[in-house]
Amino acid sequence: MMAPETTSYCARCGTSLAPGAYFCLRCGTSVPVAPSGGGATVAPPVRLAPPAEHPAQLDALRHATLGEYEILAELGRGGMATVYLAHDLALDRKVAIKVLAPALLLIGEGMVERFKREARTAAALSHPHIIPIYAVKESEHVLYFVMKYVQGRALDSIIRDVGTLPIPMVQTILAHAGDALGYAHRHGVIHRDIKSANLMLDEDGWAVITDFGIAKVVQAEGLTMTGVTVGTPTYMSPEQCETRDVTGASDQYSLGVVAYEMLTGRLPFRGESTMAVMYAHFNERPRPVAELRPDCPPNLAAGVMRMLEKDPARRWPSMDDIVAVCGRPSLRHDDPVRGEMITLAKAGAGSALMAHVKTPTSPLVLSKPQTRPATAVVPRARLGSRLWWGSAASAVWRSPRRFGGWLLGGHGRRRPCPRPRRPRFPRIPPPAVGLRSRVPRACPGRRRARACPPPRLPRGPNLRRTRRLPCARTA
Repeated sequence: MMAPETTSYCARCGTSLAPGAYFCLRCGTSVPVAPSGGGATVAPPVRLAPPAEHPAQLDALRHATLGEYEILAELGRGGMATVYLAHDLALDRKVAIKVLAPALLLIGEGMVERFKREARTAAALSHPHIIPIYAVKESEHVLYFVMKYVQGRALDSIIRDVGTLPIPMVQTILAHAGDALGYAHRHGVIHRDIKSANLMLDEDGWAVITDFGIAKVVQAEGLTMTGVTVGTPTYMSPEQCETRDVTGASDQYSLGVVAYEMLTGRLPFRGESTMAVMYAHFNERPRPVAELRPDCPPNLAAGVMRMLEKDPARRWPSMDDIVAVCGRPSLRHDDPVRGEMITLAKAGAGSALMAHVKTPTSPLVLSKPQTRPATAVVPRARLGSRLWWGSAASAVWRSPRRFGGWLLGGHGRRRPCPRPRRPRFPRIPPPAVGLRSRVPRACPGRRRARACPPPRLPRGPNLRRTRRLPCARTA
């Protein structure tokens, strides 16, 4: 009896795999190969539930963020995660929410805890060229983290539309990314997924790095539990393709691929399949930058080629050395190259999206206090108010002293709003005559002291002056 056929799915993006496939056709993740006595055979890939069986990701995210964030639009979707634009209701600001793919949560039991631990480590990084992480949260169906929303454009989109970039722009982007990676390496964090899609230009002309901590968690857990190498094959270092322990030199190699792409407009290693690209990382040497870009300075061309060395020991010792060798141009805000970077960043889809997205109105957002006081509207006097004038004239006739003081006090002036009424104090009866004072009796042989007079009563508009009554003496 034949065993029932089971459908296999990619451990990274959940796409169904063809029988005998070596890699996923959607995200490029390689399928593990198990050695045997008769030769290499393809091991059965990870069997996961198809994505259709999971609840709708957007509905689950909205349910998990109800009352905290308002989901506005989808910014991007990949094999590992989906990014949404949201509005922080409490702080009244735009944020980006990245949701981890449901298929990755089924790799192992400790995947969620490890993801949160590594994300907290990445959230501790504070650098102007690193997009900060605000929070890491988990619900029943989604695992997501909230980060700063940068309105700009990804570097891969710019290279795809423009081609080769000017030399000062390449040096500026390389210096910004090198400073950020050097800072992260000194704090024990390795990115492991540096590529042009994870570098962005904001609308101020700054280059920032996103996706810190995620690739490190996914790759480490995938290697130890399923043997699947996770990453972008065209940017992965040889040691990363070989599933070895990686260091900061791996990020340096990936950044060298990005620099090569910015200078020449093409990738240094290309192939028709993932296995062909990985083979090129191990055995092929890319064409020198000086041949494809004659106007490139020698120090920049040599520095990029050293970043692409196969052996990690032959690369640069640190990111600071790369920045020092390749150069750091000082671009002012009115510099033409800086202005071109700002123009390229504003031409992205994010700026067009923000032009159409409206900030939602939520009852949880505190309303701002009014800066101008409200002016009361005084109604016009009616015919029936003549009775009131008659009673007022009678009151003035009976108490002219009070009326004169009212005029001298300035109350007859015209005011935009009626003066609030004074609170009425209750009438306090005078103390009864004959009550004994609570002063203790004097000692025998001494002169008796008179009782203290009672305190004076407060005077108000509705209180009459009371007579001072003589205090009763103690017997």
